[in-house]
Formats: sequence, C-alpha cells, structure tokens
Amino acid sequence: MTRGVGSENGRPVKVDAVVGANLRTYRLMRGLSQKQIADRIGKSAKQYRKYEAGAAQISVATLVHLSELLNIPVAALFYRTLPNPTPKDWPELEQTIAVAKSHAAIEDPKKRAILVALIREIEASQHR
Repeated sequence: MTRGVGSENGRPVKVDAVVGANLRTYRLMRGLSQKQIADRIGKSAKQYRKYEAGAAQISVATLVHLSELLNIPVAALFYRTLPNPTPKDWPELEQTIAVAKSHAAIEDPKKRAILVALIREIEASQHR
C-alpha cells in the first residue's frame, strides 16, 4: 500500500517520484543545473539527482530550502503533474516548461493575460 511521505520496506514511495518530477520541472523553469541546486542546498550532485529521480527521500528542512531557492510554496512540490512521470514524459514536460519560461519573460501583465487566454481557448476548443 502506498502511503504519504515515508518509506515502505526502506524504499521510497510514489510521492517521492512526484516531488522529484516537480523539482526537475521547477529547476528547469529557473534555468538551473542539478549541480547548481545541489551546491546551493549543501548536497552532492549525486544526492540531488536521486531526489529528482524519486530514488531518495527529502527531509522537511531540505524541502523548505528547495522551495525558497525555487521561489515556490512547499506544497507545489507535491502537486501531481503526471500520474507516473517517466523519461518518455519529459518532452511533454519540456514543452510545458518552455511555455512557462516564455510566459515569465513577458513583462507586460496584459500580454501575459492574453497568452493565458489564448492557451485556455485552444484547450477549450479541443472539447467542443
């Protein structure tokens, strides 16, 4: 049975994969490398790679530090982006990240709102 944060028989649980996938997404959105993040949180690059892979659990203190570094609420790391993220899903995530980066680069709030409205209209048109 998969529980919340914790381990089962010493192995990470599904939530670790979700947190790892979200870490990767936010890191890429910020244009940071794994080594840059690892250095800033005082961990080895190998340990940080394990976090993103969902192969190691992250302490609460490290989650807080990561959320501050990435400028996101801690809860954002727990949002499920994909049911079971795998390397085959990365191209989709890369496109999502590219859209988010472009959105963030637009300084005019009205233009950002237009972009969001356009994306929502395209999405809605698929359901008509």
